[in-house]
Amino acid sequence: MAIHVDGLLAIVIFYVLILMVGIWAAWKNKSSGISQGTDRSESIMVGGRDIGLFVGGFTMTATWVGGGYINGTAESVYLPGSGLAWAQAPFGYALSLVVGGLFFAKPMRSRGYVTMLDPFQQLYGKRMGGLLFIPALLGEIFWSAAILSALGATLSVIVDINISMSVVISALIAIFYTLVGGLYSVAYTDVVQLFCIFIGLWISVPFALSNPAVSDIGVTAVNTVFQSPWLGEIDPSDGWMWADNFCLLMLGGIPWQVYFQRVLSASSASYAQVLSFLAALGCLVMAVPSVLIGAIGASTDWNQTSYGPVPPVEKDESDMILPIVLQHLCPPFVSFFGLGAVSAAVMSSADSSILSASSMFARNIYQLAFRQSTRQKEQRLTREVERFVEQRFPYKTVSMLASLLSNAAFSYAAKYLFESGKLSPKYDFLDAVVSRHSKETMDKTTLVAHDNIVLSELAAVKPRHGGSVAGTFVNDEGEVSPDSSTEHQ
Repeated sequence: MAIHVDGLLAIVIFYVLILMVGIWAAWKNKSSGISQGTDRSESIMVGGRDIGLFVGGFTMTATWVGGGYINGTAESVYLPGSGLAWAQAPFGYALSLVVGGLFFAKPMRSRGYVTMLDPFQQLYGKRMGGLLFIPALLGEIFWSAAILSALGATLSVIVDINISMSVVISALIAIFYTLVGGLYSVAYTDVVQLFCIFIGLWISVPFALSNPAVSDIGVTAVNTVFQSPWLGEIDPSDGWMWADNFCLLMLGGIPWQVYFQRVLSASSASYAQVLSFLAALGCLVMAVPSVLIGAIGASTDWNQTSYGPVPPVEKDESDMILPIVLQHLCPPFVSFFGLGAVSAAVMSSADSSILSASSMFARNIYQLAFRQSTRQKEQRLTREVERFVEQRFPYKTVSMLASLLSNAAFSYAAKYLFESGKLSPKYDFLDAVVSRHSKETMDKTTLVAHDNIVLSELAAVKPRHGGSVAGTFVNDEGEVSPDSSTEHQ
């Protein structure tokens, strides 16, 4: 298959657009936060804490709606024996945002943290905070690899260009505008990317549905035509495995710096909570076209298409069902729009992972653990849905519970041994217990002398948005959010 010049041109135009938006956002907000007393490095990481509902809702939604999300949802709906019943990512991620908004968004934003590791570093000391960076970094690396793999699969099906080169270029572009503008560039490009995902996929759906090779998806949803019904079902013997996967998605979606980076950038604690709920709704809406494309793939007689008589599932290409539908059931110009959608989804998640990992390293490792006196300029420079398996034991949930219980048990045991004097303080090489009794200060944003966070001591933020929404929420003490009463004074 030869390189499609039109498709390649479409990708170039899209990438240039994203790059320009990222640079514009960096230039537009280059002085944001500084005049209000906020450190430049903090402005890079959390956008000066003045991200509003519109941009914030888009950027938080785009972070979850990545290439793995839209490709994986379509794959799960298409897979025989799986179907919509096992497409858990949309609902799992949406609920994870709801849970995060209910229990974590307000406290984290109210205390003025910069990364999700700050409270751990405050409680257990700088070395333990640095140690916790390792699993967080590995999560970002594997997540980035998954979404870049989704981009490579799409490009290989539709455009047939060098996959390694395309992935490298995509990653370099995302890295460039992220390092130039920080969260501002990531947030504003996410708005453009989410529009591209929505429009690109929804343009493709009608053309694919009207293809003569596609049967009525309402019929194939409950009847076996070319394969088992795409609605799917949950066998009672698989109930524990279904619940295991669902809990992983719902609870495992919370401890991510990419989520808390948006929460901590909100212009108020109330807005941080609202952003989580808006993003939960956005995740469900953005999953609809992927579900339809998966249903279309399960309703297609592939013998009538240019793909050939052997369906994708028998070629072990189920993971590429979305780009296959775009390529073989839609006109070329429509498939190129869809390609742009997948590219947008990938970049919207890749840039978030880049900023997330670099923020935690610059703050919790470089600044607080190794070089607490580093200057701000120095800080700035250094910063699938699973396949159906035969195993039915809920190993993910058991692993989580084992980790949780063992962490608590060993933590309390260590605390008792050190505080009772049975172990000498010299053996606390991580400074996890002994450091609690010191007056070690991280910085003005997260710690004060008496080890509590006082809102009046945080850097002032000049809100850009009205208090009509924030005023409807109350803080943890039952009082009306201060944002609603002071924003227009």
